[in-house]
Amino acid sequence: MPTPYATISLFMHLFLTSFYGPWDAAKHMESAAALAKDLHRWNEVSDHYRKASELYMECRRSQPASDALAKGASALEYTEPDEAIDMYDDACGILEEDGKEQMDFDLYISSTSIYIKLENYLRSSTYVKQTEN
Repeated sequence: MPTPYATISLFMHLFLTSFYGPWDAAKHMESAAALAKDLHRWNEVSDHYRKASELYMECRRSQPASDALAKGASALEYTEPDEAIDMYDDACGILEEDGKEQMDFDLYISSTSIYIKLENYLRSSTYVKQTEN
């Protein structure tokens, strides 16, 4: 049985996409994520920014999709660093799939910064090598 949060999240997605369309729904999901951040509901921050990214991808817009994930990762850097790294990785993946590798430099730098804060220097060096290519 789905949790109340999952049910509400699904309802929001269905309502927003049917009423507004995917682009506007993505904008509203980003607003919901910003509100969740202000309320310190970190799991919802991640979920809403990821959903916004998916909706932007429905519109075939890789840059806003990547930006949504980067915003989420930035919001989670100090509270959920592992999730932030995953979001930065996904944002880089979206840009690389679309042939925009030159635009993911800042995302790699942000991921490297988190790895250094976590004292995971081996993984950090991997990201530094990726930025050199």
